[in-house]
Amino acid sequence: MIQQTPPTQVNQDTNLLTSALISVFFAIIAWTVYVILITIAPMPFANDTLRAIARVSIVLFPALIHVMRQPENALDYLQLRSYWFRGLVVGALVAGIYLALFIASTMQNPTLQLSDNFAIWFNFIIGSPFAEELLFRGVLFNELKRVVSAYWAIAISAILFAVLHLPVWLMLDGMALPTALQSFVQISLYGVVFAMLMHVTKSLWASLTAHWLNNFILLSIVDSIIS
Repeated sequence: MIQQTPPTQVNQDTNLLTSALISVFFAIIAWTVYVILITIAPMPFANDTLRAIARVSIVLFPALIHVMRQPENALDYLQLRSYWFRGLVVGALVAGIYLALFIASTMQNPTLQLSDNFAIWFNFIIGSPFAEELLFRGVLFNELKRVVSAYWAIAISAILFAVLHLPVWLMLDGMALPTALQSFVQISLYGVVFAMLMHVTKSLWASLTAHWLNNFILLSIVDSIIS
């Protein structure tokens, strides 16, 4: 006999998914507005520190508001307590393998150069990966899995993750549409990998670790050409 999900549970899952989607679209729209402000009035909105604080806050706060509305413990809801060690190990291993291959295939003389810019560390290396993982994997991916299959949950969360990056590419970086589409596919694939890491390990630490390491290496390892 096939068990059916009670209607009340279906309604609850749908409401939670709606809340998660509202949080995501709020972050995307708010960040798009901020990028427009940068183009209109570079000072003060383009200031590195202000931009970093805005970027992290715009993504983090909607995620936290959604999490605080849940009846269960925040760490359990976000899958930050169970299987944390497995998540750290798998995330570091997968990121390490990928980044080793990336460096070996693109650099002749990789050199570590740590930035002394607070905005770089707060935004790109620590803050944004943390906020993005909470919103797109901890909140959106988890809620999608309650309503649709894991495959659709991975795909939808990955696509919306890439959408968040479009305003900067199109309005600030001035990317041509083909280049932006290529970057969109690339970031979507990152989103797929991050969601799969969380799904397999049942720990947000897996995607967090991989995301942190990825951004750290890409921003800290440079190719020093030997003359």
